[in-house]
Amino acid sequence: MSYCRGSSYDGLMGVERVRRFLHVLVRGVALVSIPVILLSAYVLYDQERFIFPGLYLPKSVGDFALFPGVRAVTIETSDDESLQAFTTVAEGTHPPFVALIFHGNGETAETQNFIPFFKKVGIPALTFDYRGFGHSSGWPSEEGIYRDAEAAAEKVRELTGLPYSRFVVLGNSIGSGPAAYIAGKIQPRALILIAGFKDFGELVGGIPPYSFLRFGLRYQFPVTKHLEALTGQCVVLAHGKRDQTIPFWHLSQIAKALPATTSVSLLESEIAGHNDIFYKVEDQLIEKTRACLGMQREDSPGNVPLPVT
Repeated sequence: MSYCRGSSYDGLMGVERVRRFLHVLVRGVALVSIPVILLSAYVLYDQERFIFPGLYLPKSVGDFALFPGVRAVTIETSDDESLQAFTTVAEGTHPPFVALIFHGNGETAETQNFIPFFKKVGIPALTFDYRGFGHSSGWPSEEGIYRDAEAAAEKVRELTGLPYSRFVVLGNSIGSGPAAYIAGKIQPRALILIAGFKDFGELVGGIPPYSFLRFGLRYQFPVTKHLEALTGQCVVLAHGKRDQTIPFWHLSQIAKALPATTSVSLLESEIAGHNDIFYKVEDQLIEKTRACLGMQREDSPGNVPLPVT
């Protein structure tokens, strides 16, 4: 009687090889995925650290508060936070227009350059730190930043006595979120968005390494949704085609979302990225802002005449 083990033995060995391969594969996937899952969980838990790097800038008042004509004021919010702010609105004056500034996520009220910009335009302005930034109390949240925006708008009205229809609202980068929100609520004379985005959740979802974070994101800032409430404003949008942080296509999406009653000007730069777009288009932005307000060069004494572009 002969005994043949060839086919059954080979079959058992094949099963064993598959089992060992799957075991190694599972261990490999686990070794890779567990750190990724842990890192992702940390990013979601502490997402403010990544979304708002300006939270960790030095909290000391520097030379900004010493600029001629700039004074510090405090803004109190509806939920009892206290916000640091700076303004060029002189006490007891009633300017024809005033600007409200919303800075970017890597800035504070002291580190951005929009107060000097509006001095060139010829109108006073107020800039402030969102909760948690600079010397402002609290910690950011989307709802909290909207409350900050409402309190800042009311503070500007208190300081100037002007109606909201005499406001210019400017939002830079992530500041586009609260700027669009407050513009939809107060209906200002003009809105300026620099390196803005359509929707923050969609922006994050479009960045491949972080796409999954969109589902646990605590911040949405639906800019285009807020802009639907505008009624006849002058809107200026500026964006650099080399922007690697907020892709250039967001410009067209914002423009498309604006109601037909708004007047829209687009300032596009072939060479600007995210952080230098303001400096590349500053001269044109000054002229566009003055045009929105119906101002002529002679309305702004002391400013250097700018070429028409």
